[in-house]
Amino acid sequence: MPVMKDSLLKNVDYFAGRSNQTFNNIIKGGQLGIGNHMPNIDAATPVVFPNAIIVVTHTPDMFDDIPYAPEILTTLIERHAQSVDGISPNLTLSEVDGYILENGQSVKMPGISKYDELAPSFTFKELSGNMVYKFMETWITMMSDPNTGYSKLSSMLNTKEIDPLVYSYFSMDIAVIQPDVTLLPANIIDGFFLTCMYPKSPGSDLGVKRLVGGDVEGKERVVEFNTVLQKSASTYKACQTIMEMLKLHEVDYDNQVPITTEIDYKLSDTGITKEVEEIINDFKEL
Repeated sequence: MPVMKDSLLKNVDYFAGRSNQTFNNIIKGGQLGIGNHMPNIDAATPVVFPNAIIVVTHTPDMFDDIPYAPEILTTLIERHAQSVDGISPNLTLSEVDGYILENGQSVKMPGISKYDELAPSFTFKELSGNMVYKFMETWITMMSDPNTGYSKLSSMLNTKEIDPLVYSYFSMDIAVIQPDVTLLPANIIDGFFLTCMYPKSPGSDLGVKRLVGGDVEGKERVVEFNTVLQKSASTYKACQTIMEMLKLHEVDYDNQVPITTEIDYKLSDTGITKEVEEIINDFKEL
């Protein structure tokens, strides 16, 4: 097929708010006018949004004295969430009424632009020990115990020295990175941070029930978080730096470690292994 040498626009920093960004050269590659222009179709290549990459950049400081807490939280968020919703920013522009024309139409002016509030929700399959529920329940009671209305930190940690709570002490921050299909840091589509995150519930009710003759079932937890969005050219660059550190584009799963490279010794005298041994011993040239 024809290769279009100028299929990308290079100097689009003002639109992108960041350096080294490229756009399709839609000026030459538009395909939906009077008719298509196939020699320039490179410049009209559609974008694809693969799954976003979520990286925990801060765990609550109050977890530092609790064994495994930072590691469990990071793993749940980065590696165990089945799905994550409510993390896509939406910018809206309000309008200000100007005056009414004779024909009844209203002349308006642009007002204030703002991002809609986000409501991140993470869906987890519950794990042995009711881990997800118990972890989120503990996090919540460390902020406010339902039996008292106060934090249970001092009794949990058995200390009389706890500073007044600040956001970094009880909340989590994450980076949300939207890569393109290449996974290259330079090519990420966007990146931003969600800060001041803490759970609003353990992810549904506990799930206790009794149904004689019924089936048992697994549990799914949908944990909704409070958050504040930070999105700018600087957050984009910071997310590029995080991607450079992660080196995801260098991972080659063709070289992954197999579950084994040999048959268990205890099975060496069974199945097809035994059959081949018998064939070698029994089959003789006539």
